[in-house]
Amino acid sequence: MIKRSAARSDQTKLFLSYSRKDIKTAERLHIALEEHGFDVLLDRTDIAPGEDWKARLGRLIHEADAVVFTLSPHSTASTVCAWEVQEATRLGKRILPALIAKVLDADVPSELARLNFISFLKREFDLGIADLVSALNTNLEWVREHTRLSELAQVWENKSENTSQVLRGNALLDAERWLANRPTDAASPTEIQQAFIAASRNAATGRQRNWVAGSIAVSIVSAGLAFWGEINRKEAVAQRQVAEQQRDRAEKVLTAASGTSHSLVFDMAQEFRNVEGVPLATIKKVLNKARSLQTELGKAGGASLDMQRDEAAALNELATTYQAQGATSEALSAANESMAIVQKLVEAEPNNNKWKRYQGVTFDTVGAILDLQGKATEANQLFTKSYEQAKTLATQDANNTEWQADYSISLERMANIQTTQGNYEAALKFYDSSIDVRAKLRTKEPKEWKWKRALAVAMVHRGNVLDTLGRHGEALSEYRSAEKLVDEVFQENPNNLEFKRDKFAFSFEIADSLSANGDNKQAIVIYNKAITLAQQIADADPENSQWRRDLAFANYKAGDFQLELGGIATAEILLQKSLDTYHALIEADPQNLSWLREQSEVFISMGDLLSRKGLSEKALEFEEQALVIMQSLANNQPKNDSFQKALARYLDQQVLVLGVLGRGEKAIERQKESLVISRQRLIKYPNNKAAMQSVSVSLFGLGDLALASGDTTSAETSYLEALALSNKLLEMDNRSKSFRQNVAAGLSKLGDVKYQLRQGPEAYGYFDQARTKFLELLNEDNTDLNVARNLALIDTNIGRLLTETGEIETALQHLNKALEIFDQLVANDPENAELQRDQIVAHIRLAATGKESKAHYEKALELALQMKEKGKLTVTADQMIATIKSEMSKLP
Repeated sequence: MIKRSAARSDQTKLFLSYSRKDIKTAERLHIALEEHGFDVLLDRTDIAPGEDWKARLGRLIHEADAVVFTLSPHSTASTVCAWEVQEATRLGKRILPALIAKVLDADVPSELARLNFISFLKREFDLGIADLVSALNTNLEWVREHTRLSELAQVWENKSENTSQVLRGNALLDAERWLANRPTDAASPTEIQQAFIAASRNAATGRQRNWVAGSIAVSIVSAGLAFWGEINRKEAVAQRQVAEQQRDRAEKVLTAASGTSHSLVFDMAQEFRNVEGVPLATIKKVLNKARSLQTELGKAGGASLDMQRDEAAALNELATTYQAQGATSEALSAANESMAIVQKLVEAEPNNNKWKRYQGVTFDTVGAILDLQGKATEANQLFTKSYEQAKTLATQDANNTEWQADYSISLERMANIQTTQGNYEAALKFYDSSIDVRAKLRTKEPKEWKWKRALAVAMVHRGNVLDTLGRHGEALSEYRSAEKLVDEVFQENPNNLEFKRDKFAFSFEIADSLSANGDNKQAIVIYNKAITLAQQIADADPENSQWRRDLAFANYKAGDFQLELGGIATAEILLQKSLDTYHALIEADPQNLSWLREQSEVFISMGDLLSRKGLSEKALEFEEQALVIMQSLANNQPKNDSFQKALARYLDQQVLVLGVLGRGEKAIERQKESLVISRQRLIKYPNNKAAMQSVSVSLFGLGDLALASGDTTSAETSYLEALALSNKLLEMDNRSKSFRQNVAAGLSKLGDVKYQLRQGPEAYGYFDQARTKFLELLNEDNTDLNVARNLALIDTNIGRLLTETGEIETALQHLNKALEIFDQLVANDPENAELQRDQIVAHIRLAATGKESKAHYEKALELALQMKEKGKLTVTADQMIATIKSEMSKLP
């Protein structure tokens, strides 16, 4: 028989849910948990005979701080246990499943399936108890407060939401802090708890308004009495003194109340900005209620300059919070209101540096929101004004940490502008200056986390520029240093959402840099961790648009990287998830051009994926959608270098699909558009590596189209110019893998030209040089599938050339090596139609040697027919089928 010992008021209360058929295990759990100091509530001892069991169990679960569910085939089949789980979930109780016997996944209640089980299977019972106790003691104070507030909220609801039952004073502030500081693994606050706290705040706000209004009324009445009392001078003097005292009191009350309201909005905005688990709708409701108080107090009149400053500061924080939550319209409205208030302050006291400093802050806030909406010109004008003010103030007082911090932010803003416009060297100088200022602030206050975080952000931005300039090793070092700082900050503030998002954002920079440095395996590990982190954040509030964007971006980045590694199936799942989320986000907020820009990248990646699968028409549809978005962005912001660069890249990719579809004229038109954009960028940035590479890519594409049409002269001209640029880039950075690949590809393409001109020795010379370079790259990184494919393509070309010159044995060696690589690539990536096409070509080339010709033609025909049946590269498949059948008809 399970017996319950006397409970103490300070004990944590547990409700033990179990099936009668598991009574022996339940007894052991009960005894062990009470030995560890818990007050265990359970139905066997706590329900009186004849009592309404549902009502009684409901009260016990309501009183409990947590529920321990004994998970077994018996409990999962019990209707009573199922009801207990549902009731605990409804009340927002922490539930810990104790797995005491194996159960089928399909039998586990959905409320429990998402939780971590504490296993008692195949291990010492005491070890299971230790894990259970540890879990129960995690965030214990927060859990106990959950129970207490739940009970208070229930009383409030039962009494028809009577305001006499609401929280007041410090109790209300503590409840709001509890709501804001929910641990990531804790149960969500219930709707009734949130409504109870909101009603408490509304009641407090109402009391403040009545208090202020009453004080003002006293002042007015007193002033009236003073007027009528003039009939007697002595009495009039006395009445005037009373009136002045009352007016002075009213002004003090108004100032205090206004300060309280501004502080309330300011503090609540900051609290809500970086906390998980509070829905956006709740945040808006609470902040709008607090904002209403500001408006009412403002109507009372007589606000001093300091009071106006406080209101502007609160509005600025409100705007920043709305921006972080993805509510850009509300953010811009609050930010503009804040900026207008500060503008009046500056006009009233033009020499007041305090007002100027606040004005710079509002410039930055409004500018950031405008930038998010794609209004770069207006945003940059405000950022420049802020920079000029911040620089002036920082120069006046090097010891003022606030002014120095503002200056470092403005330096970073200016660097961002230079980066956007493609002025990368100028951007580096601004970032260096910002890092220098922040490093000094950190040295001055080494324990202050905000300087660490600010320094890390600047270092990541600087790393981005270094990556763009091809200095990947330096960039990775910068990212690693930033990561170390962010980890320190996060460990000090583990529940701060902003810091968690820092880790999320930084992970992409590190993964991209690792990939650029050839460490693909480690890069994919980091990408996957980023997705997990983004999913955790998004799950905390599925309606939060900013967090959903993070998850969409994480899926895009990981999907795009999987595509580069040859994992088409995985890439397609990730990219489709990303597209679905971006579609919903943009449908809800079509003004957010940042999301639209990111969506275009997912479109272009999906186009690439479908192209590799051989679904060229579908690929073209996605690429057209991406192109429409990017052309619109580039036309609206012609000075935005990142848009121009992306537009050229999108055009280059579409050229490849148009070529496969046999639309040569349209392909040439698109390629020339891309080349014009790339040449304009190169004229503007003559020593910019990215601009030079863009031109070389466009020239290679134009050469491919010319060669396909038989214009060998134009093809050779384009290839030679592209190769010259590629060699120049390699001289500038001989460590760059992409530059080395470009040189090898250029040599191979010139070999194709010489082959068509029937200049065999020259063709072989170019092919051999290219093969040597690709072999070197593959030896350095045997995971790079693009290099492996290019090497196999060159072996195919060499084999074809040697076959025609009669060197059959050597030709077979090259062709068999090529086929071996293609077979392996296709096995690893069976959805990739481009690889299947290469595989078919290798069989055709082997058949042409005269060795086992029939077997190779039959295999080639089989593969080509399969490709056509699946609707992949149908134009190419038809051409290959016709060629194979024609050659087979010539066989003896």
